[in-house]
Amino acid sequence: MTREEWKQAFRKNVFGRFRFYLIAVGIAVLIAVLAVMRRPGQIIVMGLAGIVGLVLLGILLLLAMEFRGIDRMTKILPESLGLLCQLNYLWLGEEKAYYWFRRHGYTISFKELVSCSIAPVSETPYASGSADDGMLILGLKDQRSLSVNLKDKDNAVKAAQYLKTKNPRLVLADINEKQVSLEEIHNEG
Repeated sequence: MTREEWKQAFRKNVFGRFRFYLIAVGIAVLIAVLAVMRRPGQIIVMGLAGIVGLVLLGILLLLAMEFRGIDRMTKILPESLGLLCQLNYLWLGEEKAYYWFRRHGYTISFKELVSCSIAPVSETPYASGSADDGMLILGLKDQRSLSVNLKDKDNAVKAAQYLKTKNPRLVLADINEKQVSLEEIHNEG
């Protein structure tokens, strides 16, 4: 995967997260404008329409900041990232993982990982989703930890097993043992 392909894929991924909010607030703006047109003199209606409009502008601003951050991160990546597997917000390469979270990009060398565990999303603070969804928790050498929300628990298990094959010293916890080959994880739809 080239740097530009990664950039486009990540933009699509981020836009997918914002799509629901944009549609919901867009409908609210349309309703507010129609209400103002029907009752042009009412201050309360106009005030509500203004608030909804500001919310829409705020969401667009956040989306623009996400895109700007992706552009900034893209500049520091090599021209070719090699073979990558996307697992929601985590991309696994041959030697590094690429992760995007709250307008910040992380490039993690597998050598920096010291531990890895899996928890259902419902048991992880600040995460939303069903209990079947998986949260991959990566422990780094500098004593930080990074929580990656994956599409489901099976993908979290596969990602953890793949990271274990790349870094034999990695300690795995709460994972059902199963062998996952490089081809399996990279060819996962």
